[in-house]
Amino acid sequence: MGEVFRASDSRLGREVAIKVLPASFANDPDRLARFEREARALAALNHPNIAQVYGFEEFATNGGATRALVMELLEGESLRDRLVSAGPAGMPVRKAVDAAGQIARGLAAAHERGIIHRDLKPENVFVLRDGQVKILDFGLARAGADTTSAAADAATRYSPATDPGTVMGTVGYMAPEQVRGAAVDARADLFAFGCVLYEMLTGLRAFRRDTPAETMTAILHEDPADVTAARAELTPSLERIVRHCLEKNPHERFQTARDVAFALSALSGSASAPALAIPARRVSRAALAWAALSAVLVGIVLWQSAPTRREAPAAPAAVPYRVTVPLPDGFHDSDSTFPGSKLGVSPDGRRVVVRGTTTGARNQLWMGSLVDGTFRAMADTETGLGPSWSPDGTRIAFSGRQQLRVMSAEGGSSTVVGDRGYAAWGADDELLVGLGTSLFRASASGGPYRAVHDSKRKGFFGIPWFLDDGRRYIYPLWDREHPDADGIYRASIDGAPPVRIFKGTSNVTVAYANGALLHVRGAALVAQPFDIDTGQTTRAAVTIAEDVDAAGGRGAAFSVSRTGTLVYLPFATGTVSRLTWMNRRGERLSTVADDADYNSLQLSRDGRRLAVSVTDPSARTRDIYLVDVARGVRQRLTFDASDERTAVWSPDGRSVVYNAKGLDLYTRSSDFTGGESAVFGDGRSKDPNEISPDGRFLVYRRSGDGTGNDIWIVALDGDRTPRLLAGTPFDENSASFSPDGKAIVYASDESGDSEVYVTRIDGAGGKTLVSNGGGSFPRWRRDGREILYLGPDNTIMSVPLTGDGAAMQPGPPRALFHVALQPGPSSPFDVTADGERFLVN
Repeated sequence: MGEVFRASDSRLGREVAIKVLPASFANDPDRLARFEREARALAALNHPNIAQVYGFEEFATNGGATRALVMELLEGESLRDRLVSAGPAGMPVRKAVDAAGQIARGLAAAHERGIIHRDLKPENVFVLRDGQVKILDFGLARAGADTTSAAADAATRYSPATDPGTVMGTVGYMAPEQVRGAAVDARADLFAFGCVLYEMLTGLRAFRRDTPAETMTAILHEDPADVTAARAELTPSLERIVRHCLEKNPHERFQTARDVAFALSALSGSASAPALAIPARRVSRAALAWAALSAVLVGIVLWQSAPTRREAPAAPAAVPYRVTVPLPDGFHDSDSTFPGSKLGVSPDGRRVVVRGTTTGARNQLWMGSLVDGTFRAMADTETGLGPSWSPDGTRIAFSGRQQLRVMSAEGGSSTVVGDRGYAAWGADDELLVGLGTSLFRASASGGPYRAVHDSKRKGFFGIPWFLDDGRRYIYPLWDREHPDADGIYRASIDGAPPVRIFKGTSNVTVAYANGALLHVRGAALVAQPFDIDTGQTTRAAVTIAEDVDAAGGRGAAFSVSRTGTLVYLPFATGTVSRLTWMNRRGERLSTVADDADYNSLQLSRDGRRLAVSVTDPSARTRDIYLVDVARGVRQRLTFDASDERTAVWSPDGRSVVYNAKGLDLYTRSSDFTGGESAVFGDGRSKDPNEISPDGRFLVYRRSGDGTGNDIWIVALDGDRTPRLLAGTPFDENSASFSPDGKAIVYASDESGDSEVYVTRIDGAGGKTLVSNGGGSFPRWRRDGREILYLGPDNTIMSVPLTGDGAAMQPGPPRALFHVALQPGPSSPFDVTADGERFLVN
């Protein structure tokens, strides 16, 4: 595109390349504006596998103004030239895999900045003299017609527009969705990458016919010949990677270039593979069909430990493989869920149960096949947590509706075992149940719980895990008052005293498979060889994955089968949301502050400041920030290493109460002076909800004793003895005071769905149902004339109120507007005192 000149930058004393844009491009204001935006993004993206953009210049010429791109000067040849030199046999395999890995890493870096190439082909890849690879013309496929001969290249460039219905790209390297003129995303680049990799390995075009139309038809309906048919020395592993890139359906390709780079680096031996022997395995066609389904939520790693003294020598080592699997469309989970309770993989490694929800539905368990990638919601698993499989893979134990339940893995109704808890399934239908500060034994068919261990202190047991004999087990213990007792322990249901395997643990999820313990250090999942007889680790830990969904002290989202199939949910890096002002008609008015991973909004009573929780992507913890709403400036208030996820204002705005150190409530001055001081602590998980208008009381959510969440109230002056305000065996949360401070509105799922209720704080008069058909995160308007809440499908609902005190009567709920919200543990919106403007996350 355009002409390229060699030039000298006299100011910085370096040689550069100047790419002059064609007049047809530079004279189109819309096209030029898009190009400038991408040029700025690329200039900020300094990656060794992307040609560096230094600047965007405008020059005066006799014909008017000319725009040009100032770029890094490259010495070498294009990948097309390299392929021509290699001849019909293709490039040497080692060099092809190395170059492909560099291309994939460059794509990954750009995709993570939201930049898509759209015209990746050998002409747009440059190989330096030292073998380093650079991608050229990122995002410039929109720039205009390609004058390359269709006869020579079988390439035709189409309109530069990015609207659906417009074909754009180079024939022979376009993804099927590009051929159809559909909207494209980064996965189109991965298809083009597959075409380039195919060509490097075989010397042949993956899709080349006599005319562009025939080439397009082949892309839509035909598969290229196997790479192993062209070159016998190519491995099935390379074949799988190429095929995975060239899937017709973008949902069935690799979902990220980072995954492609990982797969290639494993082949080249440059991956950080575990220092554990990995047995070579044959992969069935069914397993391949599953592996071709990729997204960003679930990763699979096959691994096995080195032989212990009782095992035969392992097969020759082979690298593990890692792929990703999509969860259902619209599927999401709340980050308030204990990560260690989100999923469980079947003993044979072929199925996984995941907790989650879709828009407008309640949290429940989903059964997924790791063979064909299909998922289905499981009936009778509402609020399900902590799925645990029976050793034979026929049943599942889980905590749901405040009870421990068991059901068939094929579905149907569940039966109650006892009080809710997280269970490990041992031999002879023996369950080991973690329930707060105690471990119990129970039968899967029901009956009384029998105590096994009791911490007798303010701590709790993590989810237990049975070892291979079904009698001995391991468990984490976290003790907030006596950290010297923290650690991972081995014990037996036969009564053998616990033995600490090692001291201290940064997380409360642990598992065992193939001779190794698996646990999380920070956010890194590690495997450590372990002798179950001696209870001792035998070698240093090895990192398996570094991006596991884990929150300090709250567990990690992974599960492992007896066969060594590991499934985990990665940490959602890059999650951002926007604080947006909206009116009652749902019209966007303005934004507040920069984009970040926000949660739990509460405006000060004067509406001038906002308390909000913000995730630190590097530390993976949340901190409380105070935002000057008018100026859009936010300042960090809390600095503890734990999560501070919810904060509320004092009525005068001079202080903020928040949760910290995992469990308890603290306060700090909102002018950022002085340190924090304790408000109330009892070793239970809590979120502050609101302080009464007179400043005397704090209402908060607290985890119950063997029940769900409850609403409690505590006086902030005098005797700080808490009192239960709204509690059932179900979940109560998100309380908000009436303007007179005599009542609260809150959400409860006691009816089976989350609904909104009002109750007096003196306990008189019972409670009144306010919502109809579902509701959560209620807010009481400051003048007392309206309750606002989040209804089904993320609709902001309004309920008018008439009368006062005990005579208060709610009117019928009315929908105000729908909005896409960022889920979180507390309210994703707040409203001004007059009810006219909403600040929405």
